[in-house]
Amino acid sequence: MGGCLNLRGLTTAFAEPTYKQLSRRYSPAYIEDVPLLRIATLFDCGSVANVTNYLTYLLYDPATPQYQGLAVEYGSRMLPLTVDIGAYVRAGLAWHGGWGWRLLYLSLKDFCTLDGSDLLTLYQLYDGLPELFPDVDWSIIDTKKAYFAIARPAALHYRARQLRP
Repeated sequence: MGGCLNLRGLTTAFAEPTYKQLSRRYSPAYIEDVPLLRIATLFDCGSVANVTNYLTYLLYDPATPQYQGLAVEYGSRMLPLTVDIGAYVRAGLAWHGGWGWRLLYLSLKDFCTLDGSDLLTLYQLYDGLPELFPDVDWSIIDTKKAYFAIARPAALHYRARQLRP
């Protein structure tokens, strides 16, 4: 469940051309499959606890030049987030860096395409965070009811499978 914000400086994202060259990190075929990587700069890489590597990227097109939002790399897809930079940081703090919190800021359509094991782990935020931090105002959980309603069946299915002999 643990995680943190590990944000890169915006000046690095906008001003350091060598940092932007993700093509060194990815094969040309992968960049062809995920074209948003051409304008993506790593923004939040979570922590060592983030073993899933669902990294957050800042999308900035220097040709325009225009900021185009934030996105999460999920498998071989870049899924846009529905929040701006300031809201992203506030949300990360509000969720206490719990694993996967950023996936709660995908569109509901993209959220429905997540893997079942990820939905299970996200549902654990609903159960676990109030237990871990009982003195916190957890009204933020209520703002994501639709997301947890999608994740709940995956969690129930997984728990039922564990109880079978």
